[in-house]
Order: sequence, then C-alpha cells, then structure tokens
Amino acid sequence: MDLQTFLLILGILGTILFLVALVMSYKSWRWHTLLLVWLVFAAACVAIGMSVQTLKVHQSWRELLLVDDRDQAGGQPIAGLIEKTEALREENHQLEFGAEDDRGRIVDYGIAQLELKLGALLLDRGRMWNDAGPIEISGEDVVTVQFDRPQTYRLEKDLPIYAFSSEPFINGGKYLGMFRVADVIGNQVANGEQPAQAGGAGPLQATLQPQWPVSEAERNRLQQSVDNGDLWILYDKMPVDRHLVFNRLEALDLEVDEEVFDAMDRADRLRKILPERTVQEFIDDYQPARPEHPAARIEELVEFLEDYPDEDEATRFVEGQNVWLPQEGAEAGSTIAIRDSITGGSLEVEAIPEISTLIDDEVVERLEEEGSPRYSRQLRDYAHIFRDQHQERKRQAFEIAETVNKITEVQALIAEKQQVIELFKEEKGRLERDYQQFIQDRKIIDQLVSQMRKKFTASNQRLVEIRNETIQLGKQLTEKQLNAVKEIDRRTPDPNATSGSG
Repeated sequence: MDLQTFLLILGILGTILFLVALVMSYKSWRWHTLLLVWLVFAAACVAIGMSVQTLKVHQSWRELLLVDDRDQAGGQPIAGLIEKTEALREENHQLEFGAEDDRGRIVDYGIAQLELKLGALLLDRGRMWNDAGPIEISGEDVVTVQFDRPQTYRLEKDLPIYAFSSEPFINGGKYLGMFRVADVIGNQVANGEQPAQAGGAGPLQATLQPQWPVSEAERNRLQQSVDNGDLWILYDKMPVDRHLVFNRLEALDLEVDEEVFDAMDRADRLRKILPERTVQEFIDDYQPARPEHPAARIEELVEFLEDYPDEDEATRFVEGQNVWLPQEGAEAGSTIAIRDSITGGSLEVEAIPEISTLIDDEVVERLEEEGSPRYSRQLRDYAHIFRDQHQERKRQAFEIAETVNKITEVQALIAEKQQVIELFKEEKGRLERDYQQFIQDRKIIDQLVSQMRKKFTASNQRLVEIRNETIQLGKQLTEKQLNAVKEIDRRTPDPNATSGSG
C-alpha cells in the first residue's frame, strides 16, 4: 500500500467519524452550531484537497527538475530540468569560452578564442575589395577597375594594393601584381559623409598603376584578364603564409566529387593546387621529424615549469603553458618565430636557449605526445619575395642595359677595327703584289748575281793566271836584269885597281 492510498483511507475514515459524531450531537447542539461545524469541516476538506493538489504539483515539478521519470530507457531515469539546465549552461560556457582540461588549459576553442583568432586573421589579411572588374589597360600598363556593388572599405589615393584573380588557382587564378591607386572616382566616403545611394551616383572606379616595371609575361597576363572580363580581388596587405593553410581542404576547393576527394590522400590533394617541387615541403609540415630534416626546423612540445624568463624581464611564457619550441633555440641578438596556439600566427621571440639547456635548468619539461618532435617548414614572406624578385629583375635590367651599351661600344669598336682590317687587307694586297714583284726582281737579281759570280770566278781565275804570268815575267825580268848587271860589271873596270898600271 502506497502513501497516497493510505492517506485516502484515512480521509474517508475521518469523514465517516465526523458524520457519525455530527449525527449523534444533533440533540445537544443547536442547528447553527451544527451548521458552523459542518462549514468548518467542509472548509477543512477543501483546504486538505488544495494542499494535496499543491503537493502533487510540487511533486510533479520536483520530478521534472530533478529526475524526469516519465521517459525511461531500460528502467534508468533520464536527467531532470535542473541537470539539463546545468549541462546546457556548461555547454554554452564551453561554446563561448572553450573547453578546459583538469589543469585549466583550453583543449577546444570557444567563441572567444575563435573571435580572437578571426580578429588576428583579419588583422593579418588587412582590407579587401571584392569583384573588381578590369575594364581597360593603357599603353603604360595602367589598369582601370570598376566595382558594381558597394565595398566595405574605401579606396584611397596612393594606397598600395595587391591584385589577385578571383578564380581559384586550380582554374587558372594567379597573382597579378602590386599596384598603386593613382586615382579614385565614384561613390566614395568623403569627410565622414556617406555617399549618396541614388541612381545618379556612379559606380566606384579606380585607376591602378603598377608599383614595379611590368614584364612582357605580366603584361600579357593583365591584358588577357581584361579581355576575358575576369574579376579581381584587391588587398592592402599581401596574404601571409601559414602552416595550417591547406589543412582543411574540401572537395569544392579542388572541384572534384566527394567520393573522389575522400579517396585522395593529403599528398594528392596538395598536388592539385601546388607545384610539384613544393608539395613534399607542405606534406612534411607539422609532421613527425625525420633524419633528413634540417635540425634548425625541428620543434618539440614542452611545458614550462615556471614563468620565463624571470622577474627582471617581461614574462613571455607562464607556468603550465605548452609551447612548441625549436630544438636549437635562438642566439643572442636574433629572434625566432614561435607559433601562437591561440591565434595561429607566429610570435617573434628574442634569444632563447636550446631545449636541452632549458630542461637542465628545470625551466621546461618535454611532453611525450604523438607528433613531437615535428618538422616546421620555413614560412614565406611573399611580399618580400616578390619585391626582391622585382628588384633583382630591375638590377638585371640595368645589367642588361649596361651590357647592351657595352655590346654597342664593342660593336662600334669592331666596326672601327673592321675598317682598319679592310685597310690592312688593302695594304696586304699591295704588299702581296710588291712581294710578288720582289720575288720576280729577286729572281732577276739572283740570275744577275749568278752571272756576276761566274764572271767573278772567271775574273779571279784570269787574275790568278795574270798573277802567275806576272810572277814569271818578274822572274824573267829579274834574271835579265841580273844578267845585264853582270855584263855591265864585266865590262866596267874594277875601281879598286891602280890606274895606269899594266
């Protein structure tokens, strides 16, 4: 017997006893006393009935608030409204502020963290102007674009912007170059006044002048975009590179069916939108480190055991904070980029020791989690890359112009030398003719010399003969003279003889 049945029986017995007592008292009580007693009893019954109903309402509310046993599965009561409300309040709190673990660390982002991350993304992205339609390009490579719908931000004169095709990369969308807003006309906000929305207010038009000299390939790309009626997206900041930029690719991004997309691995998906030479770098990004990865790009997950650096300097890391730190750290006077787990961006941190040094000093401890250590690719600063490329191209253009001038000078010098060569060729022809004449004269001279040598030889022989004859004649003359002297001496008297003797 339950309590409700027991109370009902007690109520019935009380009513019977009251009626019996009332009947037995009608001879001693007056009628108005009996009427009052009867009214009191009726009022009591009404009060008891209302109390019972109130208790039932309270019981029903308690069942709804504490345990809702109207719908049971397997005999187990489901949660009541209070528990559901608390669970819903906790869920709303997690959705708003994120889910925390036992140590108070956020393990799942909430609206507050996502808004902070979105704010950081918008800050990194800067202002953006959609659906800019190029309508003409001048001979000086100046492009005029027109916006057919109002823009969130106003374009300002002399504002540097970066232009991209609105088509995805897989459909031929490309970076179109860096420009400067040379002039703006149309529905612009001026002096804090909103532009007129009447039909007389013309569409927004902007004249874009290239910030760098345009190459032939870039000029053809711009002309093709104008001829095709493509739409552009303009940014006042060059989009920044991020580690997780391609982590949430969808089938729509690659323009393939869901079945085909699900069958593709990450490498195949990246090959759809990236050049082959960079695919492996993006595949390895934030993946477990391998021996072939450079040590300077290896990160480990650590937990700080105390605030760092110390009380004398501004705190960069707090106790209990989990951070991916580079293994090699950063030397004094240099900075290193450490990824911010809240915004997804990079935090520039000055000199920090190696992880092994921090562990020895009991500043951090390694967290043995899957994926640590990991490889972190070098992020690209595309604005500086394109600037350096344009500067390099400009430098090469100067070098080419200087080389062309040198080539012109060399060609002029070659032309002068060619004239000299022609003169020398003419001189050579004259000298060859003289040489031939000299050869002929030499032959004649050789013949004359030969004749002279023959005559000289004959003359020498004749001289020898004459000499020999002269010698013979001299000998003969000498002999005759001696004979003559002897004859004279014979006929001449001796001067030593005595005169008159004989």
